[in-house]
Amino acid sequence: MTQRQNPNYTESISSECTKLRLDYDNCFNKWFKDVFLANDGENELGNEKICEPEFNKYHECLFKAIATIDEESSTSATDSDGKPRGLMESIKEAEKEVLEFEKKK
Repeated sequence: MTQRQNPNYTESISSECTKLRLDYDNCFNKWFKDVFLANDGENELGNEKICEPEFNKYHECLFKAIATIDEESSTSATDSDGKPRGLMESIKEAEKEVLEFEKKK
């Protein structure tokens, strides 16, 4: 799927991650259409790991890109330039909160 084929398509945060994002999106959309929407209610879908390899590759690429943005912004950004500050720290804090929430379930 390319930008021309899907007018709602947007680039990933990093150009290196764009193909990985498309791989994950295509996998998930295929599963959603062919499995989830086709489910007649008789079979439970369970807790299967949908497109986990594609998601993990994309996730890893995103974290590398965010770490690079953090490094660049911490060494060259000023308050007035509008670059993101501490993005990786915010993501790590959010992940901790999600893990704590899941532990309480």
